Amino acid sequence: MIGPTDDILAHYGVPGMKWGQRRSNRALARAKKERDANLRDANESSGGKTKRRRDAKDQTIYKQKAKNLTNEELKSRIQRLETERRYNDLNKKTVSKGQQATAEVLTNVGKSTATKIGNGALQYAIRQQITKKTNAVIAKQIVPTK
Repeated sequence: MIGPTDDILAHYGVPGMKWGQRRSNRALARAKKERDANLRDANESSGGKTKRRRDAKDQTIYKQKAKNLTNEELKSRIQRLETERRYNDLNKKTVSKGQQATAEVLTNVGKSTATKIGNGALQYAIRQQITKKTNAVIAKQIVPTK
């Protein structure tokens, strides 16, 4: 039996939840709204120093087709994409000479390996077809094995 002075660590789950029952979509949506409201309140009380989430309107604009957007939304979307493209052009990653040499070596090795594998597969296929039509001795004479 547990006495009144014993420390107990207990977890009872979500208050009001029944065992084996999941929360409905409506309940999940309500909880998300409450969480977002709490985040917004915390952001306002801290002077905007908490992490900002994109609001639902920003997210839905990028999921819509262009013909369903207003002119202002379309212009802001185009401006954002152009700004991102310019930023990426200005901040292109420079590759060192060592990385370039490594990439070149790996490319050459890959090409030569693929060529050898392709030639071997082709020789094998030709040898099999000749063996079917004639016999294995003639096939080995025509397409020698290495």
